[in-house]
Amino acid sequence: MDGACSVVTTRQLLVVVLFMSCRRPPPQLTEARVIEEQDPIEDLSFYFATGPDNPQLTCEQVGGPTDAVEQTATAIAAGWLERSCEENHVQRRLTTEGTRRAAQWMRSGDSPLHAREPEDGTEHSWYVTAARFERRGAIDMLPGEAPDRIRVVIHGSWIATDDGHVLQRAGWAAINAPNLDEEFRLRDGSWYRVRHLHGVD
Repeated sequence: MDGACSVVTTRQLLVVVLFMSCRRPPPQLTEARVIEEQDPIEDLSFYFATGPDNPQLTCEQVGGPTDAVEQTATAIAAGWLERSCEENHVQRRLTTEGTRRAAQWMRSGDSPLHAREPEDGTEHSWYVTAARFERRGAIDMLPGEAPDRIRVVIHGSWIATDDGHVLQRAGWAAINAPNLDEEFRLRDGSWYRVRHLHGVD
């Protein structure tokens, strides 16, 4: 009986050893792979919204503009957005200057199949290209929050667009970031960049 138990134990250990020896270590993330995953042009986006500002509240209940989720305060400082009380609710609308520039911006709900509908007071998200990244240095690979994640820092600078210069004067700090900060995750044996709009959390 003892001999049978020892045989089973030996076989179990052999299976574990064979399983461990067959497992391959995760591949290294290389600079070539990081560059391969980058877009030809990396944009820094500024995001704000038009339409009702917290429609659950009356004008007296809504506080001043902030840069919490939508960057309302900065859009107002840039001269692109205004808030007014309409039917006892705060409404956000493009200013004349914002309307002039909006033809170059991306708006939620747009379609390449038909012309953009005019503003009608409903909520829309606006994405403004504020800068484009120019690589000027090394690529640092740092430990991520988990073994299958790596934080990648690409040294360089953001080159402001015309809209970006307006945002700089309005005090938007994101455009002054010195580097491109990315996250890569291991999936199916390869490293992939976690894609998001820079400047938009």
